Amino acid sequence: MKPLTLCVTYHAKPGMRDAFIREVFASGALEKVLREDGCISYQYFFNAENDNQILLLEKWSSEDHQKAHMKQPHMDILMTIKNRYIKDVTLERFF
Repeated sequence: MKPLTLCVTYHAKPGMRDAFIREVFASGALEKVLREDGCISYQYFFNAENDNQILLLEKWSSEDHQKAHMKQPHMDILMTIKNRYIKDVTLERFF
């Protein structure tokens, strides 16, 4: 199986970027993601030129691992947080 890298760009509602990240970390979901089978890395980055943009760089051992990740209970928590603070998302996949 080939490794999979996802570049997920979050476009936060105005002024909500920091609140989004604080809640993600406070929820404990990030630690659970990092312990998932096949998770190589799962990192958030801020855009220095756009205060409302966040990049999530995900690396998985395989596409199957990433698909299993999306079915985990803690992903419901992350989706709830995302819906509160994020207006749209773009995704790029690299194999």
